[in-house]
Amino acid sequence: MNEKAVSAKFVEQFGERFDLYPEVWLRHPAYGSSFRIDFIGFDRKKELIGPIGFEIKDPERWSGADGHFTNFTAAVKQCCDYSEMVINSQFKEKEHDEFIGKRLRYVFLYQVKAAWAYGTRLDDHPCSNRAIGALSIAGKYGVGAVCFDPNRDDWLLTLAGNSAFSLKKGVSALLLKHNVSNRKGSAV
Repeated sequence: MNEKAVSAKFVEQFGERFDLYPEVWLRHPAYGSSFRIDFIGFDRKKELIGPIGFEIKDPERWSGADGHFTNFTAAVKQCCDYSEMVINSQFKEKEHDEFIGKRLRYVFLYQVKAAWAYGTRLDDHPCSNRAIGALSIAGKYGVGAVCFDPNRDDWLLTLAGNSAFSLKKGVSALLLKHNVSNRKGSAV
């Protein structure tokens, strides 16, 4: 599967819940560098306030299926970088223009192997414990992973390996505790 096919699957799964905007430009506020994130979403039910970033990766290339964990950590690092940037694109619907110049509230990596993103299937891959560690640290930046939980038959947005949002049930209390979008600097 390639990244374009993975993106189409993502839109199919999350397009009913989120207004999704593909290929949105972000700008680093200090350095001025511009980068493009795959999707920014706005929750149609407004349980999640503000813009949510989604970075799409082909799971066979990026989640370590080839035995190279560095691809996975590079994707997590990319999401952490995006969490520090501000939106620099216009939106089709002007209702979201208020977020231009603002940071993403959260950034989620899709499509990570379920074993790495959610703690229910840790024995599926030898790198699972390292992935959980990387995602635990990334959670401090409001960065997590999207995964499917077969026990719930539900797609989850996870932070530090724990469910923060479910397509079926909505927001969990964990998501609100990890809101880092308004932090300025490392000490605040």
